[in-house]
Amino acid sequence: MTSTTVEHLVAEVEEEYAFSGVLPLYMFAWSLAGLGLDRSDSGFEELCWEAYRQFTDRHPEARLVELPWPIDVARAKPVGPDVHLQLDLDPDAPPSTWLQALIRSDRVTG
Repeated sequence: MTSTTVEHLVAEVEEEYAFSGVLPLYMFAWSLAGLGLDRSDSGFEELCWEAYRQFTDRHPEARLVELPWPIDVARAKPVGPDVHLQLDLDPDAPPSTWLQALIRSDRVTG
C-alpha cells in the first residue's frame, strides 16, 4: 500500500502545484488524510516525507518559502536550509502563523 499511497499523494500535490505554482507544505498531510489514511496511523508521517522527497526531486525549480495566510506570494520569504519543515498544520497555531510552501521559481518576487 505504501508505494501506491505515495504515488497517489504525489499526484494530489502535483495537481495543486500545477494549478497555482504554490504548494503549501500542509497539503502533504491534508491530501494524505483525504486519501483515507488517519493521521494516527503509524506510517502517516513517513508517507508524507517520502512524497515530499519525490516531489522535490521532480521539481528542482521549486523554492521553499514562508508566506502569510491568506496566501500572498508577494510577501514570501526564503526559508533557510536548517529550518524544521512542517508537512502539516498545528491546529493550535494562531491564524497569523506563516505557512511553509514550495513555490515555482517564476513566482518568487524577491
